[in-house]
Amino acid sequence: MIYLLFCGASWFFGLNGENLLETQLHSLVLSTNNNIAAWHAGHATLNVISSMFFNVWCNIGGSGSTLSLAAAMLFSDKKYYRKLLSVSAPLSIFNTNDTLLFGVPIVLNPIMIIPFILVPMMNYTVAYVATIVGLIPPLQSQFSWVTPPLMNAWLASGGSVRMVVLQIMVIAIGAKIYHAFLKVMESRINFNDKILQDLNVSLLSQNEVINHPAEFNSVRSNNYLAEMNDHFIAQDKINNLRKNGDFILYFQPQVKLPENEIIGCEALIRHKAKDGTITPPVFLEYYERLNLMPEIDFWVLQTVVNIIRTQLLGFKGYTMCINMSPQTLSDNRLHSIIKKCLSEPLPNGWVLEFEITESQKISDPKMLSKCLSEIKALGVKISLDDFGSGYSTISYINEYDLDKIKLDRSLVQNLNKDNGFCFLKNVVTLCKGTNAMVLIEGVETEDERKKVFSAGVSYAQGFLFHRPLPLQELCSVLVKK
Repeated sequence: MIYLLFCGASWFFGLNGENLLETQLHSLVLSTNNNIAAWHAGHATLNVISSMFFNVWCNIGGSGSTLSLAAAMLFSDKKYYRKLLSVSAPLSIFNTNDTLLFGVPIVLNPIMIIPFILVPMMNYTVAYVATIVGLIPPLQSQFSWVTPPLMNAWLASGGSVRMVVLQIMVIAIGAKIYHAFLKVMESRINFNDKILQDLNVSLLSQNEVINHPAEFNSVRSNNYLAEMNDHFIAQDKINNLRKNGDFILYFQPQVKLPENEIIGCEALIRHKAKDGTITPPVFLEYYERLNLMPEIDFWVLQTVVNIIRTQLLGFKGYTMCINMSPQTLSDNRLHSIIKKCLSEPLPNGWVLEFEITESQKISDPKMLSKCLSEIKALGVKISLDDFGSGYSTISYINEYDLDKIKLDRSLVQNLNKDNGFCFLKNVVTLCKGTNAMVLIEGVETEDERKKVFSAGVSYAQGFLFHRPLPLQELCSVLVKK
């Protein structure tokens, strides 16, 4: 059992345990040969534990008795497993399972390593007890480790049918065990569906499915192990968020300089824990890993529209800004959801504005430009967020038909440098050449307000004017203004 535990556990790190214990295995082979020779000479009885015992019972299809895993994969509806099985099944017949070890994977997989260790131990126990009580005979001949299952049981037992039947039974039981753990792994990888339901985005119909074309997707790792590990971490984080609280929205007003008149606000998602703790949107990276940003953005969109139609109904002529991720812009449901939200005009001159983030690289600007044009045709304004950060793609401001360009906080922070003011002034001149409104973020002091206004910026957002506010405080501020 210790030998099996070590051999199985070593594969978690991609190490072949049998090779690591080659000396002990060689001693077992010699002991088995001597025992068989003595048995043929009539000087000894056959040992139950032998080198063939491990090959026949504990390595069915290779280390971890992965022929059972191959059988379990037959019942999976995952195309990936079926493709992998088409390659690995012929090898598993000859007890070679490298494609399964690294393809499922077993290596570095905290879920699948459990049945990988458990199934051989179960087989060992069943076969040992069956041999001791006389249900099957001890193994009486040596053979190559590549001898296929069933055939090796038949040959090693001297033609025992019961041996073959028992081997079929343990393969089937092992398949059930592996299948259970495959389901656990699949449920975690398919966690997206559960999150979608829990977010309860009522605007979505069952016929509208997520589609993330490669043209818009951020660059992702193709390494299966790294991606799966990222999925597990993200799923755990999201699970904790769901259990411990709910999403809420805060709103940060945007003002016109120099009179600091509120012209709109930006909707900002937060998480409110059951104990009242408010968490900033650091959790969004986990949704992005799982390609779940559309569900977040759709929830924000729906919630914002409902708030405008109900609690902000008494205020007129403001713009409500909503952040939209590249994943959401590439989602084929976006157009229909916007149409549903705006099936009736927003009251009292309210306007929606989508902010796209310059710091997230888009691989096909032309397709995005077409997408944004379709959004604008529905009456939604487009703003380029964080201009001056990230990839700093200047061509963005000419590529897209923008209503607003939001300058990044870093341009404010650089005002104390020798060329900081001159640089900001040139950036503002460049942006104004597009006829878009220019707003700067992160203004926190009166000195910064004066400098950005002198540089030609007419609109601003920052702690100097207003911090992000809960809805009730926003209403109070708007009433005073």
